[in-house]
Formats: sequence, structure tokens, C-alpha cells
Amino acid sequence: MGFSYFTPNLSQTLDFEKDTTSFNWQNLKRDNTESNIGNFSSKVSESMEYGPAFTDTNIDFSRKKTIVIGNAFIYPEQMRGGSLVLVVNKNGRDLYYKEIALYKITTIEKKWQSFYFQYNIPPIDLKNCELKFFFYNPSGSSYYIDDLNLRVFTDFGYSTSKPQLIH
Repeated sequence: MGFSYFTPNLSQTLDFEKDTTSFNWQNLKRDNTESNIGNFSSKVSESMEYGPAFTDTNIDFSRKKTIVIGNAFIYPEQMRGGSLVLVVNKNGRDLYYKEIALYKITTIEKKWQSFYFQYNIPPIDLKNCELKFFFYNPSGSSYYIDDLNLRVFTDFGYSTSKPQLIH
């Protein structure tokens, strides 16, 4: 899709081999029961409402289209539902909210599977919004996540404002 020609405004990679100390990430439960590459992954158990969650308030959404893309590996032990969620929030108000159902990404239980995701956020004329990306698990699924990559692109060298017609 041509993203390799652009530098992301934000790039996060988690392989779970080391404990992450980044304040941007929460709900990381390192586990060595299953792993895709290496010895560790992050476990989302049936008792967890939220799996790995990322938050950042340093992304400028003003007058720019924002694209959030990423990929990871998932090992579903028991999928009962759940989703991958992206939210852009300002002062407690959701300006953008999109869920991707995990059942659409997983096909086989007890086997590592790769998946890709993309969120196309329309221009939001505000700065200092909060970006939230998280695994939502209200149905009590049990799975592992490994080798997670998250990239945010906000400036492609063009304005997303409407062009003016000259008569």
C-alpha cells in the first residue's frame, strides 16, 4: 500500500521477551506457556476484560487523515468473542470508535495465526486527543498475543481540506 515510503509518527513493537516499562502500555501479562517466536507472549485470560492496551496523547490529528496499521500473532485457546478497538477521545468524548471482531481474524483454535489491522481515521480538527488501542475481552475468551506491531501515520505531505475551485 506504499506505507514503506513514509516514516510513521509513532511506532511500537512488542515481542514480550522483556518486561516493558513503557507507561503507554497496560495489561501486559508475560507468559511462557505459548510463544510465536522466542520464549514469551502476552496472555489474555478469561477473567481479563481488557488485554494489551496502548494509550498516547501526543498525536496531532488536526487537519490530517490518520492511518493506524499493525500486525500481530494470536494463539486462541478458547474464543468466545472480543474485539480489537481503536478510540480517539478528547475530554471524555469519543471522536472516533472502531471495533474489529476477533472471530473475523482467528480461524483455528490452538494454533498461532498472523493478522493485520488498519483503521482509517478521518481528519479531526483537534490537537492533544487521546489515542487508545486495546484488546477488549468482555466475553471471557482466552488467548495469547505475540510480536505486536503498531504504527500511526498522520502526515502524508498533503492537506485533507477540500480543494478550492477557481472559476
